[in-house]
Amino acid sequence: MKFTVTKPNYQLVLSVSAIFLSICGLLISTYQAKIARENQQTSVLPYLQIRHERQDNGLEVRLENQGVGPAIIKEIVIQRNKTRADTYLGFVLEERERLRYIP
Repeated sequence: MKFTVTKPNYQLVLSVSAIFLSICGLLISTYQAKIARENQQTSVLPYLQIRHERQDNGLEVRLENQGVGPAIIKEIVIQRNKTRADTYLGFVLEERERLRYIP
C-alpha cells in the first residue's frame, strides 16, 4: 500500500476564512446598529422645568420643556410630606410662610 501526502489547498482555506470573517463582520455590524438605534430612542427625553415669577397682580407659573423629546403630562400633583395641596399658589404661599417663620 502506498500513501501519498497531499498538499493543503491554500485557496480553499483562504476562501473559507474570508467567508467566515465576512459573516462575523455582518453580525457585528447588525448588533452595533441595534445598539445605536436603542441609544437614539433613549436619548430623546423631555426635561421639564417649573419657573415661577412674581408679577404685579399675582404669580406666574410656567412649565417648560427644555428637552428634545415630547413631554406628555398626564397628571399634576403638588404635595409635601404626603400632604397634597389644592393649588400651586396655595402651596407656594404656605411654603413661603413656613420658611419665613422658622424659629
